Amino acid sequence: MIDDEVERAYETICACARQEGVPVSVRHIALACKRMLAADGVGIYFLGGLGLGESVYSTDEGAERVVELQVTLGEGPALAALNEDHQVLVANLTCGLCDQSWPVFTPAAVREGLRAIFAFPLKLGVVSVGALEIYRARQGALSDADLNVALLFADAVMIKMVNQTGDTQVMNGDISFLDQVDERWKKVHQATGAVAVQLHAGLADAFVCMRAYAYRSDRRLSEVADDILNGVLDITTDDRLDPGSSGSLRVSD
Repeated sequence: MIDDEVERAYETICACARQEGVPVSVRHIALACKRMLAADGVGIYFLGGLGLGESVYSTDEGAERVVELQVTLGEGPALAALNEDHQVLVANLTCGLCDQSWPVFTPAAVREGLRAIFAFPLKLGVVSVGALEIYRARQGALSDADLNVALLFADAVMIKMVNQTGDTQVMNGDISFLDQVDERWKKVHQATGAVAVQLHAGLADAFVCMRAYAYRSDRRLSEVADDILNGVLDITTDDRLDPGSSGSLRVSD
């Protein structure tokens, strides 16, 4: 039975790539996962050079918004799976426990129409280096069969990452080898560098500053990055973003 599911997953991944006439990539694994599990979206995160979960690929606009939400807020199922090294299976996002675990992310995700989220760590040996996240607009747990399929796809993403580069590059948080990394996320990296120069701070502090600005202004992180790169926004002039003496950045009301 498991062998049948492996073969079916493999064929679905290859079919997604054949439709585009290109070699199999991480993107095709995500698309195949969405198709086989009748999901409303799939997101893939990777532990990047800033030590935080970063977006690698989202199957659609809705999934992309949810991925950006988690990265901006620093909370959510995928980041919990990545940081705590275990599966996070949320069959009902509207339950009170989710509000306790992720008080800012949960209501925002519900407004996006999500009702169930399932996140799986991407493991290199015993270390989690990323996460695969599955979104559904309906409540309900994954069946045992669907859970096994989700784990197959998590393994497939990890194998593809390592085969494209090697263990060392993955462990060092280098996602440059992933040719399917969202262009928007590349711009976020570029904007982070620009803000770091303006602040005379490290990249991690600059990224915190951008996330804080995006959250406070109720904007997407990618939109903030675009404005910074286009020279129409200088977030370092906002006195509510206060570089602390320790190098951390605080947001005041």
